[in-house]
Amino acid sequence: MWSSLARIRRWRANPAIGYGIAIAALLISIGLRFAIEPHVTAGLPFITFFPAIILTTFLGGLGPGVATAFIAGIVS
Repeated sequence: MWSSLARIRRWRANPAIGYGIAIAALLISIGLRFAIEPHVTAGLPFITFFPAIILTTFLGGLGPGVATAFIAGIVS
């Protein structure tokens, strides 16, 4: 368990990894959003972005998390 937390701390210390996580999470969530769009109600455009924002903030830190939220707001 401690090695996992140490790995996450290293990821947060390296901005390239944090923003890479942000890009990957956004691409996956955008793909999922367009894949499930016909099956969800019209009032839930952000449903796939919430997990991406939370995961990016946890793994990459505050900066990548805010960037993910900002870009998700623009995309939707």
